[in-house]
Amino acid sequence: MQHGRSRSAAAPVEAPFLRTLGASIGALDAQHARLDLPYRDGNANRNGSLHGGVVAAAIDVVAATLACEGLDAERRARSSTIDLTVHYLAPAVREDVHATAMLLRRGRDITFVEVQVATAGGKQIARGLVAHRAGPDRARKAAATAAGVPFERERAIEDPTAERMLAARPSGSPFTARIGVVSTQLGRGRAVSLLPRQDDLLAEDGTVHEGALAALVDCAGGAAAWSIDGFNPHGSAATIGMHLCFDVSTRDEDVLAEAVNSWCSDGVYVNSVTVAGRSSGRAIASGSVTYRIVPRTPRRA
Repeated sequence: MQHGRSRSAAAPVEAPFLRTLGASIGALDAQHARLDLPYRDGNANRNGSLHGGVVAAAIDVVAATLACEGLDAERRARSSTIDLTVHYLAPAVREDVHATAMLLRRGRDITFVEVQVATAGGKQIARGLVAHRAGPDRARKAAATAAGVPFERERAIEDPTAERMLAARPSGSPFTARIGVVSTQLGRGRAVSLLPRQDDLLAEDGTVHEGALAALVDCAGGAAAWSIDGFNPHGSAATIGMHLCFDVSTRDEDVLAEAVNSWCSDGVYVNSVTVAGRSSGRAIASGSVTYRIVPRTPRRA
């Protein structure tokens, strides 16, 4: 890929959550961006493969970085992802990975970006499509306000999952344990996962990072899938696809994701997920997670 202007591979990523992952922006221009993510045990599953939530976070971050290139500071500060789709192609086991973003279309407010994630050896492990919205334009906002037209609005959910009782279950991966996610199953095909508010999971503006929310959704979808037939410590599982629509972010509170299984067949589980602030009950995101479980039995001695 050719870059008209690139930044150093050591360019810092300001968001605390990205420092938590160990990610950095390796290159950036008006058309492309690259995120470098060295292997860390703390970003992995039990078998050493890169956690699906980390992959989704990498896609979201590199796409947002490219989408915000050229924006003024105010619009950049209030920008956000509004749609994220991820397809997981193959695992990356104890390998460094790179997420490469390519601009598809830059509109007045919304930018569309395609992302490919590959290992350092060139194996494709995931692809993503992101729609990112720039913060409100000051002149357009002023004109709308003068005309008495609401320019922005907030949404809330009346029946949040915030007050549901959560029972911690030992995490199946170093990554989810490291970010503090706990889950409980509310019955067959239904689960809730809690992401506690932590400084190292925040974006630059102090809200919960969208990548951390994507990781939470991945955990909730997996928990709902495992609740169908019960957790099997000898089985293997992987996220096949994720689709998320973001509304608003939140700060100074824990976040809950409730997953409900829509259907399952031959080890494939499709789960609908809603995300809300635990204290405020405000809707944050919604989407789906497609998950696969391969049951296995322990080998006899």
